[in-house]
Amino acid sequence: MPQLRSLASRHEAIIDVRGKGLMIAAEVDSPELAKQIVAEMLKRHVLINCTSDTVLRFLPPYILERGHVDTAIAALDQTFTEHAAETSGQTAGGHKRG
Repeated sequence: MPQLRSLASRHEAIIDVRGKGLMIAAEVDSPELAKQIVAEMLKRHVLINCTSDTVLRFLPPYILERGHVDTAIAALDQTFTEHAAETSGQTAGGHKRG
């Protein structure tokens, strides 16, 4: 989770990181962004899902290795860099976050 928290500090679109054990979630500021992130991560062979419209859920297998985490974080960082500016910063009411 520390790497995901570090990623959140670099990407304004990530508004919360939480979890217990290997079940970790990152909340983003837009349902559209969440859908894009899930689709892009799948293209990069990293399986995550979206719950509650804006929550990205990471639920890795118990045989997770450090290299898997590094690969996922790098792919997530690149994906947020590419897509966050397109869809983030809007709330459900269409107003910018303050």
